Amino acid sequence: MKNTYAAEKKLNELYEDTLFALLMDKFSSFEGQRLIEENEILKNSKDFKLPDGLEERCKKAINSAFAAKKRGKTKEKIRSMLGRASVFVLFC
Repeated sequence: MKNTYAAEKKLNELYEDTLFALLMDKFSSFEGQRLIEENEILKNSKDFKLPDGLEERCKKAINSAFAAKKRGKTKEKIRSMLGRASVFVLFC
């Protein structure tokens, strides 16, 4: 009896997760299409102008994100090399 209840509960949770994922996929597709259309309208509009400094802030945010990712990769390489070196020193 408990085993059947646990299996049913697990199936219900799986169903809910799958349904949520499906709904979010449909919503994101719809919302993405709407935003693409809005972007095209703004690009073709002669009256639209980016606010002052927005482009520079965006470039700065992108550059800082790439730099952080590069630092993380460099740290991982250094940790890996230090780990190998410590094993080598341990054997010596």
